[in-house]
Amino acid sequence: MGVKFVFWSARNSFLYSGGVGQSGKQVRRKEGSEAMVRLLRVARLENKGMLSFEPHSFFQPSAFPRQSSKTLYFPQISADQDQGPYKATLLLPLSSPASITHHHLLLTMSDYAKFDQLAVTLHPSGILHVAFNKPKKLNAVNEAVWRQYGAVFAQAGRDPQVLVIVVSGNGRAFCSGLDLASAQKDITQPPVSETGEELDAGRRAVRFLPFIKDFQNAIKASYTVNKPVIGVAHGVSYGLAIDILSNVDIRVAARNTRFSVREIAIGMAADIGSLQQLPRIIGNHSWLREAVYTGREFGADEALAQGFLSHVYDTPETALAEAFKLAEGIAKHSPLALYGVKNSLNYAIEHSLEEGLDQIAVFNSFALETDLKVGVMAALAKKPAKYSKL
Repeated sequence: MGVKFVFWSARNSFLYSGGVGQSGKQVRRKEGSEAMVRLLRVARLENKGMLSFEPHSFFQPSAFPRQSSKTLYFPQISADQDQGPYKATLLLPLSSPASITHHHLLLTMSDYAKFDQLAVTLHPSGILHVAFNKPKKLNAVNEAVWRQYGAVFAQAGRDPQVLVIVVSGNGRAFCSGLDLASAQKDITQPPVSETGEELDAGRRAVRFLPFIKDFQNAIKASYTVNKPVIGVAHGVSYGLAIDILSNVDIRVAARNTRFSVREIAIGMAADIGSLQQLPRIIGNHSWLREAVYTGREFGADEALAQGFLSHVYDTPETALAEAFKLAEGIAKHSPLALYGVKNSLNYAIEHSLEEGLDQIAVFNSFALETDLKVGVMAALAKKPAKYSKL
């Protein structure tokens, strides 16, 4: 069949699979060293249009692996879902027409690139890496950042290609908290009515409440998303960083991490999740209340001792690398089972023992049909199980 192409839409829903020489594709030699594979048509999916690229050379031959490679993973490319139909042009290094048969090509279409306030990367292994990406500000978070953070998790929850999510920060810090400079306007300038009159306290509260709830729900998205989330802290991790980390499933950190529930130091009670999630995570409430009441710094080793972290590593680079190893190990398991485990754990925390048992009984009454058989057969055959995407 030659080269196999698998195309995905901007929402990562499956569109078309085929090979060179099949309907809709042409292959021709170009200047003796490259082959141009032009996708002229792709199958429609529920009449929602076609996958699309305007033809242009967006891959440089030098970026490809050698011919001995079994798989080539292209960089992520974004496209407007509302436009179409589309055509795609791919340039492939090729020494002879026959040599192309040695490659299996996977082209993934993703619109994660639209999240310009964060660095978001979907890896071929199914690991979605979400990194705070304002290193000059020590990854302080403004409204644009937290709204995109929530949107990333909303999209990842619907994306069958995403199996596990890793959250980290670029630069010298994981997150230094709320960007106070950008928030100052909302704090110091009270909202006014449509006629320009200053609102009374009650009306200000009515207008401000939805903003707080949106903020809470965006940060809580890592808790409610139906996939495991690993947080990787390093350097300064103050205030909102604790809210973010409190909502993920697993937390690891570099030894240089400096934590602080900092809100008390600027005259407010933390309101984006720390005070609600930390008592569920940390059993020593005396220690927790001390940390929250004082806003003092505490290091990674102290956080590990109190149960806030699973592991501490010597460097930020090691912490991130180990988080990816952990994520890859988790991603090998059934995505349906992982979905059930996360939802059951969250439900058990918020409900009684009997209610939790009822919840997982109902879930497994329909969820055990396929993946359990796959897992058991793989175990008996002493081979890795291969599970379908959600």
